[in-house]
Amino acid sequence: MAPGTAVAGRRGAAAIALAVAVPVALGSYFSPAYAVSREPDGSIKVLIRGYKDPDGLERKLRDFGVSAVIDYLPPGTQCREPRATYAPVDNGLWTEDPAATSAEAAAFILHPT
Repeated sequence: MAPGTAVAGRRGAAAIALAVAVPVALGSYFSPAYAVSREPDGSIKVLIRGYKDPDGLERKLRDFGVSAVIDYLPPGTQCREPRATYAPVDNGLWTEDPAATSAEAAAFILHPT
């Protein structure tokens, strides 16, 4: 299931609320569970390798100025709607990172305005 985003403006820097609803298919054999980095163009790259520690990922994203709600769901389940206002992929706010996405990892790039 692809991550979704909702937009919320705040004091000159846009905060992007990120609702990640990614099923937990396999236990994680990777460490750390996620990585967040600022790219040279100002975008924020997010790589989720282990579907654990959603609070830690929320804090890390907040350090980058992104307001986020991270939820990992067990296989076969989904969020009860309405969960959020979702922004379609490749709409200028976020894009998938196919080079880093696999069966074991989800990767995307946030483009704050």
